[in-house]
Amino acid sequence: MVNASNEIWTVNEVAEYLRMNPMTIYRLAQQGRIPASKVLGCWRFKRQEIESWLTAQQFQPSKILVIDDDPFIGSTIKNALSKKHTVVTVETAHEAISVLEGQKFNLIYLDLSLPDMDGPSLYKKITASGKNIPVVVITASTDGELLSKMVHEGVQFVLNKPFT
Repeated sequence: MVNASNEIWTVNEVAEYLRMNPMTIYRLAQQGRIPASKVLGCWRFKRQEIESWLTAQQFQPSKILVIDDDPFIGSTIKNALSKKHTVVTVETAHEAISVLEGQKFNLIYLDLSLPDMDGPSLYKKITASGKNIPVVVITASTDGELLSKMVHEGVQFVLNKPFT
């Protein structure tokens, strides 16, 4: 249980407070997306900075990019999220690259099977660009090796198609 009176929290305490996976907190700290300091090789978080960061996050609508060659999938995700977020949908990797060059996104939904480039190659281009954008892979693939590779390369979530 998080001791709210402590001024300095560990990764696990922040994860519990935010109801997130500790690995997600660790990655956010590594990427500089959550206020944190490294002390003797361990991430530490000031309670007041976390609370301020959380308040700021709650009032910013996210901008989400959906990359899927199936227009139905794109519109399904857009319809589900567009009340509280700005959602942009594209159907090809080339469209995605173009949109990413001109706009900033908070989250990407990425299909692994695109007509002009496979998902893993596009994912590598996105990460190589230096943009630290969380990616949710959406796939109908049952290739465990491919999915394992994607998670190992930094993908945080995998969403299987079809959705219900």
